[in-house]
Amino acid sequence: MTSGYLVYFYPYEVVGQSLLFTGSNYPHALLHSPEMPDRFLLDMQLELASCKSGSFKFGIVSENPLYSELRRSFRWEVLVFFRNRTGAERFLFGGYPVQRETDIYGITTFTCDGVMGYLNQVYLPAFRSVSVPIGTFYSQVVLQYNREMRDISGTIRSRAQKRHRTFHITYSTAWDTEHPDGITRDTAKSLTAMDVLQTRLVDYFGGELSVQKMSDAIIERAKDPILWALNYRQYDTGNVAGQTIEVGKNVTELSFAYDTTTFYTALVPVNTEGDALCTGDNGEMVYPSTGSVQVRRRANSVVFRNESLVEQYGLIVGPLDKFSDTGTEQASVIGTTMLAAAALQPPKVTFAGKAKDLALITGDAPLEIGQYVWFRRGALRLLLRVSKLTVSLSDPSQNEIELSGYIQGDDLLQY
Repeated sequence: MTSGYLVYFYPYEVVGQSLLFTGSNYPHALLHSPEMPDRFLLDMQLELASCKSGSFKFGIVSENPLYSELRRSFRWEVLVFFRNRTGAERFLFGGYPVQRETDIYGITTFTCDGVMGYLNQVYLPAFRSVSVPIGTFYSQVVLQYNREMRDISGTIRSRAQKRHRTFHITYSTAWDTEHPDGITRDTAKSLTAMDVLQTRLVDYFGGELSVQKMSDAIIERAKDPILWALNYRQYDTGNVAGQTIEVGKNVTELSFAYDTTTFYTALVPVNTEGDALCTGDNGEMVYPSTGSVQVRRRANSVVFRNESLVEQYGLIVGPLDKFSDTGTEQASVIGTTMLAAAALQPPKVTFAGKAKDLALITGDAPLEIGQYVWFRRGALRLLLRVSKLTVSLSDPSQNEIELSGYIQGDDLLQY
């Protein structure tokens, strides 16, 4: 069996041609396979990016038996998989149509947004949460979003279009371990579910959001069937790809940036309007209270200093504008600012580049968003993270990857 890409069609409701469909909870049909001449799509371009919904564009001709089904309405989704030489399929993308164009020859081109884009379609109430990151992720976003997507009784009826737009969640328990006491997350504004996740979760704690198709076994067992799992995970430097990215081999673009415009050795807490949230009427405070001091707030000061960075680079104060209003409790402001100051990092050289994905040529597995890959340039060797993939399903030799990473220290100014 040859490796390649498969595309499946998941209508919200099956209207006709039922013999083409399989699956009880989610009827679906094979839309594209390189081994089936009548199930073939044209000019397929897939874009995947870290913490983004991604997009998929393809053309379909009237000879495809699902041509009329796709043109009937926009109430369907497509799923893209990569099949290796053993026949195992790996999920890459799920999306829904947002645009359709048809030319004079009847070729119809669809543009689909990734299903994470559903989170941009629902606004959530303002909230205040003091919990571990997963508490905000689950209770303030996913539960509230799913509640909005269900009918007034609180259940999902049999109409499949409601099932497709809710999410199950999976997450790394390491978030709870690293932040056991919780940090206040709040907003006085009504934001979309995606905005809340990006600005109140990922921007603070790092990590990545991604979507995964639930396994068929879980769907069959579930009393309230849900197709999509929303994943929140830390960067995993242990997930290293088999191939190597190397200048002179497959790198097409490369840049190095040493930027200190947002480098700080100390912080002062302000709200989103820039108003100070702490007064100078205080005694000296240190963090942690025992052991080696990382952060110090001097008496009668509003500045929270990272002691090791101040000693090495001098006092460079920047605003911590992560607080929504002046009514935030002082204890929460102080605690959050202490932790943020302790997490400040030295300046860094940032690497950004593009390269060809040679997986189908070398026999390696195709790269994944969030995966790490070894990069080489002369004597320099470092791990870079895959931040974006542009996949040409029609011509995999044109697959492109975007990489990002950094090295810290003033001795790297030569890059």
